[in-house]
Amino acid sequence: MVDDPLAAGEKLLWTGRPSHAVAAREYGQRLGFLGLALIVAVGLRHITHGSALDATANIAAVVLLLVAALSIVTMYLEVNAIEYDITTLRLRRWGGVLSRRMEEIELFRVRETALEEPWFERAAGVSSIVVAYTDSDGHTSMLIAAIPDADQVRNTLRSAVEACRKQNNVRALEIEE
Repeated sequence: MVDDPLAAGEKLLWTGRPSHAVAAREYGQRLGFLGLALIVAVGLRHITHGSALDATANIAAVVLLLVAALSIVTMYLEVNAIEYDITTLRLRRWGGVLSRRMEEIELFRVRETALEEPWFERAAGVSSIVVAYTDSDGHTSMLIAAIPDADQVRNTLRSAVEACRKQNNVRALEIEE
């Protein structure tokens, strides 16, 4: 959990991080780029072997491989830096590698939740929760991505939302548009 003090009377109900399955497509693309960089590096070595361009080709190959590997490491760090907290008063999402950002939703603003289970997440044993809420800008949503036991977490969130509304005497207002 990120070191952030809870408000008086606030209790932590759940904390978690997304699975790296959430970035499966991006990992695949970056691994493809790494493979392509490796092919180009071998090709450059083969084409320029023994010529004046041999040293330049070696440098270019190393740079390509480093850029591809760095992009994979960056993706890993970005996914690993995400953390979700559900407390008795709010839902928070922390993210960022060098610079951190925290998004916070007061639970009484939550309108509804939905469970999403794309095939690649199901294969990894995780699923995602879409949380729809209302703020001063209108309707918006937050994704709690690729977590284990998402249905149980969703029920924990729903119970916390109802308890928060009851405690604060807030009712959900539905307006037909």
